[in-house]
Amino acid sequence: MVGGNRYVTALQSGEMSDSEKVTVTVYGDDSYPLKEDGYSKCWFDAATTADITGKSAKVSVPVHAEGVVTMDAKAITCELLFEGKTITTLTEAINLAPTCAPGSHFTVSAVNSPSCMPCKSTTNNLYRHTDDDQYSGCRQCPAGQVSDGTSCTQCTQGKYSTVDSYGATICEDCAIGTFSAEAGAATCTPCPVGEVNGGVGASVCTACDSDTGMYAPVTGMADCLTCYGSISNEVCSVCAAGTRYDSGSATCVACETGFWSVENSETCFSCAPGQKLESSSGSANCVDCPAGTKQPEASQTTCEACDPDKGEFQTVVGSTFCQITQPGYSLDMDDADQHSVIMTEKACPKNSYSSGAAKVCVDCDPINNEYTESEGAFYCVTCRGSIDELGNCAAVYCAENYIETGRNWTRKLYLRQNCIRQHVICALQPQGRRS
Repeated sequence: MVGGNRYVTALQSGEMSDSEKVTVTVYGDDSYPLKEDGYSKCWFDAATTADITGKSAKVSVPVHAEGVVTMDAKAITCELLFEGKTITTLTEAINLAPTCAPGSHFTVSAVNSPSCMPCKSTTNNLYRHTDDDQYSGCRQCPAGQVSDGTSCTQCTQGKYSTVDSYGATICEDCAIGTFSAEAGAATCTPCPVGEVNGGVGASVCTACDSDTGMYAPVTGMADCLTCYGSISNEVCSVCAAGTRYDSGSATCVACETGFWSVENSETCFSCAPGQKLESSSGSANCVDCPAGTKQPEASQTTCEACDPDKGEFQTVVGSTFCQITQPGYSLDMDDADQHSVIMTEKACPKNSYSSGAAKVCVDCDPINNEYTESEGAFYCVTCRGSIDELGNCAAVYCAENYIETGRNWTRKLYLRQNCIRQHVICALQPQGRRS
């Protein structure tokens, strides 16, 4: 070689792709000047020929060059002109790679098998801009954004995205009870106390209307609750037993007389006939009227005691009426319960009677010789004889020398049954017929 050895070298940083330029530098023996500017050239191929100027040339990588690994890399050919003598030499091997389009990056999956891989797939949210180094891989979109492969886009209001090992793939709707008011949300915010959201993908929550009794006591609620009472700072004080919630005024009002309610109620209930409203320890409910009382009407607070002076009594609870003693019966005062004065009826004893609805039986008049055949009598009858010590009407005995009159026969003894049926008169016995 004239003037000694001449060498060229290519400056390379990693793999080279099309549209990039490789700088080739000439070095070595400077005894003979190198003719430049159109005389000395370097190239990968004819299409990439570049002149050497200032002992260097910038050679373009061939368009759509097929990338290979180092062992099969391509070298640049240089033709150097020294005083009429031309020397052809090669640079060291250059690693060539395909140019990956925006949204993909260079990878070598196997020997001699370089390729461009897309950044975005169903399992990742990566991207590569046009000005990103294709050899450094793809970048990950931050939380609140998603990739179209070449750039990141913010999630819209009502949506969000998180970052995992691959990055989020899509913007998700905010769940029920949450919202995102700004674009690019990494998480959704629970609806605050007093507000709700019943759908997905919300950008705002809706306030509960306390004027109509609606409230939301905790965060993240989907629906407002109804407060049957008063609301203060999203705390519901429910209506007490014995009151009801009035939606018109949004306040608690007392139940009407004879009506009752349980705690936290919007309705008052009436007591049925045979019952009364009873309040105890802040609660109210309907209870059956006890035995010995009645209540014929609904929605009452008391029961009416049966009137013994009218022969009234009642042995069952929850009754709408009082029973009345039947003819021949009176109230059994001896059998009355000492605490509730519960009475029953009993038959009038012998030689007394009742015509019904009686507290006590009326004794037959002994002066008028009245008596009854048995107990439970409706009235007394007159004995035409004498009443014995058992209260029965006895046989008729006419005194000595006296006989019955008004009969077809004469006998001293007149049977009791005849005493009942007709009046018997004893008269003085005529002379000559005395016995």
